[in-house]
Amino acid sequence: MFNTNKILPPVPIHDINLPTIRVDGPYSAPTQHVFEFETAVLISGNIGVTPMSSVLKSLYYQLIMARKSSPRTTKKVYFIWLCRETQSLEWFKDLLAALDEENISEILEIRTYITGQLSVDQIRNIALSQDPDGPDAITGLYRSPTYYGRPNFDKIYEDIGMRNPGTNVGVFFCGSKHLARHLRRTNSRWNSELSHRGTKFVFHEEKNQS
Repeated sequence: MFNTNKILPPVPIHDINLPTIRVDGPYSAPTQHVFEFETAVLISGNIGVTPMSSVLKSLYYQLIMARKSSPRTTKKVYFIWLCRETQSLEWFKDLLAALDEENISEILEIRTYITGQLSVDQIRNIALSQDPDGPDAITGLYRSPTYYGRPNFDKIYEDIGMRNPGTNVGVFFCGSKHLARHLRRTNSRWNSELSHRGTKFVFHEEKNQS
């Protein structure tokens, strides 16, 4: 029987040509830099919401702790989530509801967009379920209505830029390559448009295979 407790003698390596091994990294995720900015914009496309949900959870706990400690560096967060189907909004419904209940619109703005085509039955159900004085028929949020169609990012960039003169605004994106290209162009364009106001959008992208 082979003795597994026996220590084998070391193999001499002076006559062996070993390969050179280089280790690169680790690299931090782009979203780890969110709270370095006074103003941050989180943009998610469908499942790209996963890393953003961690940021929102962190923000939620920071808000709770801030009641007992010093103020946060980040003063304002815009969360923009694009979904093709209404069912996708169920993924983090509880987290969004918890944030919505805090009544912190001066700190967090939630904007959810349904970009896919709705069926006639879906439109009818939403219309019948939506109370003008009640929560959103899809998300159940009271302070954050759902928008239908694709967001006008030029309008969004302009609005945020005009609200934040002389500020570096962190933009964090996770989603499709197509949307990433569009956002990079929009980001560059509005950096030029608002340069006279001292506003700069600092774009961060988390890779998504879709």
